[in-house]
Amino acid sequence: MFRFASLFLILVALCSAGCLKPLPLRDELVMAEVLRRYGDFYPTDAAHRPEVGLVRPRFGVPVIAQVGTPFIVEVLQQPGARPPHAALLRPDADIDSGRGCLGGQPSPTCFVLDLEVAETRPMAKGSAWVVYRARARDVLLPGGYDLVLMDEQSAVQRSPHSVWLRADDPERIDRPRIAHLSDLHVGKGNSRHAGQILERLFAIVTEVNQLKPDLVVVTGDLVDRGQTEGLQFGAQQVLRHVNAPVLVVMGNHDIEFGFFRWPVRRYGAGWVHFAQAFHPLLHYSVPLGGYDFVGFDSGPAVRSFRILTRGLHRESLDTLRKDMDSAAARGRRGVVMFSHAPSRAVLSKSVNPTGSGFFGRMDQGRAEFERLMIDGGRQGLQVLHLAGHTHWSDVFDLVPRGKRMSFLPWRDASPCLRPLRGSVGIVTTQAAAHAGVSGKKNARGYGYSLIELGGEFPRVATMQHGVGRPTECSDAELFDLAQRTIGKGRRSVGL
Repeated sequence: MFRFASLFLILVALCSAGCLKPLPLRDELVMAEVLRRYGDFYPTDAAHRPEVGLVRPRFGVPVIAQVGTPFIVEVLQQPGARPPHAALLRPDADIDSGRGCLGGQPSPTCFVLDLEVAETRPMAKGSAWVVYRARARDVLLPGGYDLVLMDEQSAVQRSPHSVWLRADDPERIDRPRIAHLSDLHVGKGNSRHAGQILERLFAIVTEVNQLKPDLVVVTGDLVDRGQTEGLQFGAQQVLRHVNAPVLVVMGNHDIEFGFFRWPVRRYGAGWVHFAQAFHPLLHYSVPLGGYDFVGFDSGPAVRSFRILTRGLHRESLDTLRKDMDSAAARGRRGVVMFSHAPSRAVLSKSVNPTGSGFFGRMDQGRAEFERLMIDGGRQGLQVLHLAGHTHWSDVFDLVPRGKRMSFLPWRDASPCLRPLRGSVGIVTTQAAAHAGVSGKKNARGYGYSLIELGGEFPRVATMQHGVGRPTECSDAELFDLAQRTIGKGRRSVGL
Protein backbone atom coordinates (compact mmCIF):
# COMPACT_ATOMS: atom_id res chain seq x y z
CA MET A 1 0.00 0.00 0.00
CA PHE A 2 2.82 2.40 0.90
CA ARG A 3 4.60 1.70 -2.40
CA PHE A 4 1.40 2.33 -4.35
CA ALA A 5 0.81 5.63 -2.53
CA SER A 6 4.39 6.74 -3.18
CA LEU A 7 4.07 5.91 -6.88
CA PHE A 8 0.77 7.79 -7.04
CA LEU A 9 2.35 10.89 -5.46
CA ILE A 10 5.26 10.77 -7.91
CA LEU A 11 2.89 10.57 -10.90
CA VAL A 12 0.78 13.45 -9.57
CA ALA A 13 3.91 15.56 -8.99
CA LEU A 14 5.17 14.85 -12.51
CA CYS A 15 1.83 15.73 -14.08
CA SER A 16 1.53 18.88 -12.00
CA ALA A 17 5.05 19.99 -12.90
CA GLY A 18 4.32 19.56 -16.59
CA CYS A 19 1.37 21.97 -16.28
CA LEU A 20 3.34 24.68 -14.47
CA LYS A 21 4.59 27.59 -16.54
CA PRO A 22 7.68 29.73 -15.95
CA LEU A 23 7.13 32.98 -14.09
CA PRO A 24 7.61 36.26 -15.99
CA LEU A 25 10.77 38.15 -15.05
CA ARG A 26 9.34 41.65 -15.34
CA ASP A 27 11.10 43.76 -12.71
CA GLU A 28 7.87 45.40 -11.54
CA LEU A 29 6.26 42.02 -10.81
CA VAL A 30 9.34 40.82 -8.94
CA MET A 31 9.48 43.96 -6.79
CA ALA A 32 5.74 43.74 -6.08
CA GLU A 33 6.22 40.17 -4.78
CA VAL A 34 9.19 41.23 -2.63
CA LEU A 35 7.10 44.08 -1.22
CA ARG A 36 4.17 41.72 -0.51
CA ARG A 37 6.49 39.49 1.56
CA TYR A 38 8.62 42.34 2.87
CA GLY A 39 9.01 40.91 6.36
CA ASP A 40 10.50 37.70 4.94
CA PHE A 41 12.98 39.40 2.64
CA TYR A 42 14.09 41.99 5.23
CA PRO A 43 13.84 40.20 8.60
CA THR A 44 14.79 42.05 11.79
CA ASP A 45 13.69 42.05 15.40
CA ALA A 46 10.35 43.70 16.22
CA ALA A 47 12.00 46.77 17.73
CA HIS A 48 13.84 47.63 14.52
CA ARG A 49 11.60 46.71 11.59
CA PRO A 50 13.35 48.23 8.55
CA GLU A 51 11.43 51.00 6.82
CA VAL A 52 13.77 50.83 3.84
CA GLY A 53 14.88 47.59 2.17
CA LEU A 54 18.06 47.57 0.07
CA VAL A 55 17.47 46.16 -3.43
CA ARG A 56 20.83 46.87 -5.07
CA PRO A 57 23.78 47.03 -4.96
CA ARG A 58 24.01 43.78 -3.02
CA PHE A 59 26.47 40.92 -2.83
CA GLY A 60 25.84 39.10 -6.11
CA VAL A 61 24.64 42.20 -7.96
CA PRO A 62 27.29 44.82 -7.16
CA VAL A 63 27.96 48.24 -8.59
CA ILE A 64 31.33 48.78 -10.29
CA ALA A 65 32.37 52.44 -10.50
CA GLN A 66 35.40 54.65 -10.84
CA VAL A 67 36.72 56.32 -7.69
CA GLY A 68 35.09 59.74 -7.22
CA THR A 69 32.09 59.10 -9.50
CA PRO A 70 28.46 58.65 -8.34
CA PHE A 71 26.68 55.30 -8.44
CA ILE A 72 23.10 54.08 -8.09
CA VAL A 73 21.46 52.72 -4.91
CA GLU A 74 17.95 51.22 -5.19
CA VAL A 75 15.63 50.65 -2.22
CA LEU A 76 12.04 49.71 -1.40
CA GLN A 77 10.58 52.29 0.99
CA GLN A 78 7.61 51.63 3.23
CA PRO A 79 4.79 54.23 3.40
CA GLY A 80 5.94 57.38 5.17
CA ALA A 81 9.58 56.28 5.35
CA ARG A 82 12.21 58.99 5.19
CA PRO A 83 15.33 58.70 3.02
CA PRO A 84 17.92 56.35 4.55
CA HIS A 85 21.48 57.14 5.59
CA ALA A 86 24.22 55.26 3.75
CA ALA A 87 27.96 54.65 3.98
CA LEU A 88 30.70 52.46 2.57
CA LEU A 89 32.45 50.25 5.09
CA ARG A 90 35.72 48.40 4.73
CA PRO A 91 35.07 44.64 4.75
CA ASP A 92 37.23 44.09 7.84
CA ALA A 93 35.41 46.73 9.91
CA ASP A 94 32.72 45.77 12.43
CA ILE A 95 29.10 46.88 12.09
CA ASP A 96 29.35 49.17 15.14
CA SER A 97 31.83 51.26 13.17
CA GLY A 98 29.24 51.68 10.44
CA ARG A 99 26.45 52.45 12.89
CA GLY A 100 28.55 55.07 14.64
CA CYS A 101 29.71 56.56 11.36
CA LEU A 102 26.12 57.02 10.19
CA GLY A 103 25.34 58.56 13.58
CA GLY A 104 27.97 61.26 13.06
CA GLN A 105 31.06 59.68 14.67
CA PRO A 106 34.21 59.89 12.48
CA SER A 107 35.75 56.53 11.57
CA PRO A 108 38.82 55.60 9.49
CA THR A 109 37.00 52.51 8.16
CA CYS A 110 33.64 54.09 7.24
CA PHE A 111 32.84 56.65 4.56
CA VAL A 112 29.50 58.48 4.47
CA LEU A 113 27.54 58.72 1.21
CA ASP A 114 25.36 61.61 0.10
CA LEU A 115 22.11 60.39 -1.48
CA GLU A 116 20.13 62.28 -4.11
CA VAL A 117 16.81 61.00 -5.44
CA ALA A 118 17.11 60.12 -9.13
CA GLU A 119 13.79 58.33 -9.66
CA THR A 120 10.73 57.30 -7.65
CA ARG A 121 8.35 54.55 -8.81
CA PRO A 122 5.14 54.43 -6.73
CA MET A 123 4.20 50.94 -5.52
CA ALA A 124 1.21 49.48 -3.65
CA LYS A 125 -0.29 51.10 -0.53
CA GLY A 126 1.94 54.16 -0.50
CA SER A 127 5.26 52.35 -0.73
CA ALA A 128 7.84 53.22 -3.38
CA TRP A 129 10.77 51.84 -5.34
CA VAL A 130 13.31 54.66 -5.06
CA VAL A 131 16.53 55.08 -7.01
CA TYR A 132 19.21 57.26 -5.38
CA ARG A 133 22.39 58.68 -6.85
CA ALA A 134 25.12 58.11 -4.25
CA ARG A 135 28.45 59.91 -3.93
CA ALA A 136 31.15 59.45 -1.28
CA ARG A 137 32.16 62.60 0.62
CA ASP A 138 35.79 61.41 0.82
CA VAL A 139 38.24 60.21 -1.81
CA LEU A 140 38.44 56.43 -1.38
CA LEU A 141 41.05 53.91 -2.38
CA PRO A 142 40.18 51.36 -5.11
CA GLY A 143 38.81 48.02 -3.90
CA GLY A 144 35.69 46.31 -2.60
CA TYR A 145 33.46 47.89 0.07
CA ASP A 146 30.38 46.89 2.05
CA LEU A 147 27.33 49.11 1.70
CA VAL A 148 25.67 50.04 5.01
CA LEU A 149 22.14 51.42 5.12
CA MET A 150 20.34 52.83 8.18
CA ASP A 151 16.79 54.20 8.42
CA GLU A 152 15.15 56.47 10.99
CA GLN A 153 14.26 53.45 13.15
CA SER A 154 17.99 52.67 13.50
CA ALA A 155 17.61 49.42 11.55
CA VAL A 156 21.00 48.73 9.94
CA GLN A 157 21.52 46.63 6.81
CA ARG A 158 24.98 45.60 5.63
CA SER A 159 25.61 44.23 2.16
CA PRO A 160 29.14 42.78 1.86
CA HIS A 161 31.32 43.35 -1.20
CA SER A 162 28.53 45.22 -2.98
CA VAL A 163 30.46 48.30 -4.17
CA TRP A 164 33.69 47.94 -6.16
CA LEU A 165 35.72 51.06 -6.92
CA ARG A 166 38.38 51.13 -9.62
CA ALA A 167 41.12 53.69 -10.28
CA ASP A 168 40.23 53.60 -14.00
CA ASP A 169 36.88 53.83 -15.77
CA PRO A 170 35.38 50.29 -15.64
CA GLU A 171 33.73 50.91 -19.00
CA ARG A 172 37.14 51.35 -20.64
CA ILE A 173 38.58 47.94 -19.75
CA ASP A 174 39.96 46.77 -23.10
CA ARG A 175 40.00 42.99 -22.51
CA PRO A 176 37.60 42.07 -19.68
CA ARG A 177 38.43 38.67 -18.15
CA ILE A 178 35.57 36.70 -16.62
CA ALA A 179 35.82 33.67 -14.33
CA HIS A 180 32.69 31.53 -14.66
CA LEU A 181 31.73 29.19 -11.79
CA SER A 182 28.59 27.15 -11.32
CA ASP A 183 26.91 24.49 -9.17
CA LEU A 184 28.74 24.96 -5.87
CA HIS A 185 26.15 22.79 -4.06
CA VAL A 186 27.22 23.87 -0.56
CA GLY A 187 25.72 21.41 1.96
CA LYS A 188 25.52 18.47 -0.45
CA GLY A 189 25.79 14.93 0.96
CA ASN A 190 26.97 13.81 4.38
CA SER A 191 29.32 15.87 6.53
CA ARG A 192 32.43 14.33 4.97
CA HIS A 193 31.26 15.04 1.39
CA ALA A 194 30.06 18.52 2.31
CA GLY A 195 33.47 19.24 3.89
CA GLN A 196 35.27 18.03 0.76
CA ILE A 197 33.13 20.34 -1.38
CA LEU A 198 34.03 23.33 0.81
CA GLU A 199 37.72 22.44 0.68
CA ARG A 200 37.65 22.28 -3.11
CA LEU A 201 35.65 25.51 -3.39
CA PHE A 202 38.18 27.44 -1.33
CA ALA A 203 40.97 26.02 -3.52
CA ILE A 204 39.11 27.11 -6.67
CA VAL A 205 38.55 30.60 -5.24
CA THR A 206 42.28 30.88 -4.46
CA GLU A 207 43.13 29.87 -8.03
CA VAL A 208 40.60 32.33 -9.48
CA ASN A 209 42.09 35.15 -7.39
CA GLN A 210 45.52 34.38 -8.85
CA LEU A 211 44.08 34.94 -12.35
CA LYS A 212 42.91 38.44 -11.30
CA PRO A 213 39.65 38.47 -13.27
CA ASP A 214 37.70 41.69 -13.71
CA LEU A 215 34.48 39.86 -12.86
CA VAL A 216 33.31 36.50 -11.51
CA VAL A 217 29.96 35.07 -12.68
CA VAL A 218 28.30 32.28 -10.67
CA THR A 219 25.43 30.59 -12.51
CA GLY A 220 23.34 29.10 -9.74
CA ASP A 221 22.92 26.08 -7.48
CA LEU A 222 25.03 27.75 -4.82
CA VAL A 223 23.53 25.36 -2.27
CA ASP A 224 22.09 21.87 -2.52
CA ARG A 225 18.77 22.53 -0.74
CA GLY A 226 17.65 26.12 -0.96
CA GLN A 227 14.74 25.58 1.40
CA THR A 228 17.22 24.84 4.23
CA GLU A 229 17.82 27.99 6.26
CA GLY A 230 21.43 29.13 6.66
CA LEU A 231 23.04 27.30 3.73
CA GLN A 232 23.07 30.38 1.49
CA PHE A 233 25.10 32.28 4.07
CA GLY A 234 27.61 29.41 3.92
CA ALA A 235 27.88 29.92 0.15
CA GLN A 236 28.23 33.65 0.73
CA GLN A 237 31.15 33.07 3.10
CA VAL A 238 32.97 31.11 0.38
CA LEU A 239 32.40 33.74 -2.30
CA ARG A 240 33.37 36.61 -0.01
CA HIS A 241 36.96 35.39 -0.43
CA VAL A 242 36.84 36.30 -4.16
CA ASN A 243 38.91 39.43 -4.83
CA ALA A 244 36.66 40.71 -7.61
CA PRO A 245 33.02 41.72 -8.16
CA VAL A 246 30.75 38.66 -8.10
CA LEU A 247 27.51 38.31 -10.11
CA VAL A 248 25.11 35.59 -8.95
CA VAL A 249 21.81 34.11 -10.17
CA MET A 250 19.66 31.38 -8.60
CA GLY A 251 19.59 27.77 -9.73
CA ASN A 252 16.79 25.25 -9.34
CA HIS A 253 18.42 23.83 -6.17
CA ASP A 254 18.48 27.35 -4.71
CA ILE A 255 14.73 27.64 -5.30
CA GLU A 256 13.90 24.18 -3.92
CA PHE A 257 15.08 20.58 -4.17
CA GLY A 258 13.45 17.23 -3.53
CA PHE A 259 11.94 14.83 -6.03
CA PHE A 260 9.13 13.94 -3.61
CA ARG A 261 8.33 17.59 -2.86
CA TRP A 262 5.31 19.23 -4.43
CA PRO A 263 6.35 21.45 -7.40
CA VAL A 264 6.46 25.14 -6.47
CA ARG A 265 4.14 27.59 -8.17
CA ARG A 266 5.44 30.71 -6.47
CA TYR A 267 9.02 30.87 -5.29
CA GLY A 268 8.98 30.15 -1.59
CA ALA A 269 11.58 29.80 1.17
CA GLY A 270 14.46 29.13 -1.24
CA TRP A 271 14.10 32.51 -2.94
CA VAL A 272 13.86 34.24 0.44
CA HIS A 273 16.99 32.50 1.77
CA PHE A 274 18.89 33.37 -1.41
CA ALA A 275 17.75 36.99 -1.23
CA GLN A 276 18.77 37.38 2.41
CA ALA A 277 22.33 36.28 1.61
CA PHE A 278 22.58 37.78 -1.88
CA HIS A 279 19.76 39.71 -3.60
CA PRO A 280 16.07 39.30 -4.56
CA LEU A 281 16.41 40.04 -8.29
CA LEU A 282 15.39 37.52 -10.96
CA HIS A 283 16.67 39.75 -13.76
CA TYR A 284 19.33 42.46 -13.78
CA SER A 285 22.08 44.06 -15.85
CA VAL A 286 25.57 45.24 -14.86
CA PRO A 287 27.82 47.16 -17.32
CA LEU A 288 31.56 46.50 -17.61
CA GLY A 289 34.11 47.06 -20.35
CA GLY A 290 31.50 48.07 -22.93
CA TYR A 291 29.48 44.88 -22.34
CA ASP A 292 26.14 44.43 -20.59
CA PHE A 293 26.12 41.44 -18.22
CA VAL A 294 22.50 40.31 -18.00
CA GLY A 295 21.57 37.77 -15.33
CA PHE A 296 18.19 36.04 -15.33
CA ASP A 297 16.41 33.15 -13.63
CA SER A 298 15.75 30.00 -15.70
CA GLY A 299 13.11 28.61 -13.34
CA PRO A 300 12.58 25.76 -10.89
CA ALA A 301 13.18 22.13 -11.82
CA VAL A 302 10.65 20.20 -13.85
CA ARG A 303 9.82 16.92 -12.08
CA SER A 304 11.32 14.73 -14.79
CA PHE A 305 14.18 12.29 -15.21
CA ARG A 306 15.32 14.65 -18.01
CA ILE A 307 16.56 17.13 -15.35
CA LEU A 308 15.02 20.15 -17.09
CA THR A 309 14.24 23.53 -15.58
CA ARG A 310 11.01 25.31 -16.35
CA GLY A 311 12.70 27.83 -18.64
CA LEU A 312 11.48 31.21 -19.89
CA HIS A 313 8.03 32.78 -19.99
CA ARG A 314 7.15 34.68 -23.18
CA GLU A 315 7.21 37.95 -21.21
CA SER A 316 10.71 37.07 -19.99
CA LEU A 317 11.81 36.59 -23.59
CA ASP A 318 10.42 40.07 -24.38
CA THR A 319 12.42 41.48 -21.46
CA LEU A 320 15.65 39.85 -22.66
CA ARG A 321 15.04 40.99 -26.24
CA LYS A 322 14.70 44.57 -24.99
CA ASP A 323 18.05 44.15 -23.20
CA MET A 324 19.64 43.05 -26.49
CA ASP A 325 18.04 45.80 -28.59
CA SER A 326 18.98 48.43 -26.00
CA ALA A 327 22.62 47.30 -26.04
CA ALA A 328 22.74 47.57 -29.83
CA ALA A 329 21.07 51.01 -29.81
CA ARG A 330 23.59 52.29 -27.22
CA GLY A 331 26.56 51.05 -29.23
CA ARG A 332 27.67 48.45 -26.69
CA ARG A 333 30.40 45.98 -27.62
CA GLY A 334 28.29 43.00 -26.64
CA VAL A 335 25.92 41.27 -24.22
CA VAL A 336 26.87 38.44 -21.87
CA MET A 337 23.71 36.72 -20.65
CA PHE A 338 23.88 34.18 -17.86
CA SER A 339 21.42 31.85 -16.15
CA HIS A 340 21.54 28.52 -14.36
CA ALA A 341 20.17 26.26 -17.10
CA PRO A 342 21.57 26.34 -20.64
CA SER A 343 19.46 26.47 -23.77
CA ARG A 344 21.13 23.27 -25.03
CA ALA A 345 22.96 20.34 -23.46
CA VAL A 346 24.48 17.71 -25.75
CA LEU A 347 24.98 14.42 -23.95
CA SER A 348 26.83 12.85 -26.91
CA LYS A 349 28.67 14.95 -29.52
CA SER A 350 28.71 12.09 -32.02
CA VAL A 351 24.90 11.86 -32.25
CA ASN A 352 23.16 14.96 -33.65
CA PRO A 353 25.70 17.45 -32.23
CA THR A 354 23.65 20.46 -33.39
CA GLY A 355 20.53 19.30 -31.57
CA SER A 356 19.38 20.95 -28.34
CA GLY A 357 19.76 17.75 -26.31
CA PHE A 358 17.30 15.71 -24.30
CA PHE A 359 18.62 16.27 -20.76
CA GLY A 360 19.66 19.17 -18.57
CA ARG A 361 18.43 22.30 -20.35
CA MET A 362 15.59 24.82 -20.25
CA ASP A 363 12.21 23.30 -21.01
CA GLN A 364 10.29 26.28 -22.40
CA GLY A 365 11.50 29.30 -24.40
CA ARG A 366 14.79 27.68 -25.39
CA ALA A 367 14.54 28.12 -29.16
CA GLU A 368 13.21 31.69 -28.91
CA PHE A 369 16.06 32.58 -26.58
CA GLU A 370 18.67 31.33 -29.05
CA ARG A 371 16.97 33.29 -31.84
CA LEU A 372 17.29 36.53 -29.90
CA MET A 373 20.99 35.75 -29.33
CA ILE A 374 21.47 35.30 -33.08
CA ASP A 375 19.56 38.54 -33.73
CA GLY A 376 21.95 40.30 -31.35
CA GLY A 377 24.87 39.01 -33.42
CA ARG A 378 23.20 40.35 -36.57
CA GLN A 379 23.08 43.77 -34.90
CA GLY A 380 26.87 43.72 -34.56
CA LEU A 381 27.10 42.58 -30.92
CA GLN A 382 29.27 39.88 -29.42
CA VAL A 383 26.74 37.67 -27.62
CA LEU A 384 27.45 34.94 -25.08
CA HIS A 385 25.27 32.84 -22.82
CA LEU A 386 26.90 31.40 -19.69
CA ALA A 387 25.20 28.57 -17.77
CA GLY A 388 25.75 25.49 -15.62
CA HIS A 389 23.19 22.92 -14.38
CA THR A 390 24.48 19.95 -16.41
CA HIS A 391 27.64 19.55 -14.27
CA TRP A 392 29.67 19.11 -17.46
CA SER A 393 31.48 21.69 -19.59
CA ASP A 394 30.62 22.61 -23.16
CA VAL A 395 31.34 25.43 -25.62
CA PHE A 396 29.10 25.99 -28.65
CA ASP A 397 29.99 28.10 -31.70
CA LEU A 398 27.36 29.56 -33.98
CA VAL A 399 28.53 28.43 -37.43
CA PRO A 400 26.99 28.02 -40.92
CA ARG A 401 25.72 24.52 -41.71
CA GLY A 402 24.47 24.57 -45.27
CA LYS A 403 21.92 27.40 -45.59
CA ARG A 404 21.30 27.82 -41.87
CA MET A 405 23.21 28.80 -38.75
CA SER A 406 23.69 26.14 -36.08
CA PHE A 407 25.33 25.91 -32.67
CA LEU A 408 28.11 23.33 -32.91
CA PRO A 409 29.91 22.01 -29.78
CA TRP A 410 33.66 22.07 -29.42
CA ARG A 411 35.15 18.58 -29.57
CA ASP A 412 37.48 19.16 -26.63
CA ALA A 413 38.34 21.75 -24.02
CA SER A 414 41.65 23.30 -23.01
CA PRO A 415 43.18 25.50 -20.30
CA CYS A 416 44.36 27.70 -23.21
CA LEU A 417 42.15 30.61 -24.19
CA ARG A 418 40.74 29.55 -27.56
CA PRO A 419 38.67 31.91 -29.73
CA LEU A 420 35.16 31.19 -30.90
CA ARG A 421 34.66 30.98 -34.65
CA GLY A 422 32.12 33.78 -34.60
CA SER A 423 30.59 36.51 -32.45
CA VAL A 424 27.85 34.35 -30.83
CA GLY A 425 28.46 31.43 -28.48
CA ILE A 426 27.28 29.40 -25.49
CA VAL A 427 29.50 28.37 -22.57
CA THR A 428 28.36 25.76 -20.04
CA THR A 429 30.74 25.17 -17.16
CA GLN A 430 31.00 22.05 -15.01
CA ALA A 431 30.31 21.88 -11.28
CA ALA A 432 32.86 23.81 -9.24
CA ALA A 433 33.59 21.15 -6.61
CA HIS A 434 32.32 17.69 -7.60
CA ALA A 435 32.02 15.41 -10.63
CA GLY A 436 28.99 15.15 -12.90
CA VAL A 437 27.66 12.36 -15.12
CA SER A 438 29.71 9.20 -14.60
CA GLY A 439 31.80 8.26 -17.62
CA LYS A 440 31.38 11.57 -19.44
CA LYS A 441 34.82 13.05 -20.11
CA ASN A 442 33.83 16.71 -19.73
CA ALA A 443 31.96 15.95 -16.46
CA ARG A 444 34.84 14.29 -14.64
CA GLY A 445 36.50 16.09 -11.77
CA TYR A 446 35.47 19.67 -11.10
CA GLY A 447 36.41 23.14 -12.33
CA TYR A 448 35.40 26.40 -13.95
CA SER A 449 35.78 28.43 -17.15
CA LEU A 450 37.69 31.58 -18.04
CA ILE A 451 36.40 33.96 -20.73
CA GLU A 452 38.26 36.86 -22.30
CA LEU A 453 36.27 39.50 -24.15
CA GLY A 454 37.28 42.48 -26.24
CA GLY A 455 39.12 40.79 -29.10
CA GLU A 456 37.82 39.97 -32.57
CA PHE A 457 35.98 37.03 -31.00
CA PRO A 458 35.47 35.93 -27.37
CA ARG A 459 38.04 33.43 -26.08
CA VAL A 460 37.28 30.55 -23.69
CA ALA A 461 39.42 28.29 -21.50
CA THR A 462 38.33 25.38 -19.27
CA MET A 463 40.10 24.50 -16.03
CA GLN A 464 39.37 20.87 -15.05
CA HIS A 465 40.69 19.59 -11.72
CA GLY A 466 40.79 16.11 -10.22
CA VAL A 467 41.40 14.19 -13.46
CA GLY A 468 45.16 14.58 -13.87
CA ARG A 469 44.97 16.95 -16.84
CA PRO A 470 46.93 20.25 -17.03
CA THR A 471 45.25 23.37 -15.66
CA GLU A 472 47.79 25.71 -17.23
CA CYS A 473 48.34 26.39 -20.91
CA SER A 474 51.61 24.87 -22.16
CA ASP A 475 53.98 26.58 -24.61
CA ALA A 476 53.47 23.73 -27.07
CA GLU A 477 49.70 24.14 -27.05
CA LEU A 478 50.02 27.90 -27.42
CA PHE A 479 52.24 27.39 -30.50
CA ASP A 480 49.83 24.82 -31.96
CA LEU A 481 46.88 27.17 -31.38
CA ALA A 482 48.71 30.03 -33.09
CA GLN A 483 49.55 27.86 -36.12
CA ARG A 484 45.97 26.67 -36.52
CA THR A 485 44.66 30.22 -36.22
CA ILE A 486 47.03 31.52 -38.91
CA GLY A 487 46.35 28.55 -41.17
CA LYS A 488 42.60 28.99 -41.15
CA GLY A 489 42.70 32.69 -42.00
CA ARG A 490 40.02 33.33 -39.42
CA ARG A 491 37.24 35.69 -40.32
CA SER A 492 33.86 36.57 -38.85
CA VAL A 493 30.98 34.23 -39.54
CA GLY A 494 28.34 36.14 -41.47
CA LEU A 495 25.03 36.43 -39.61
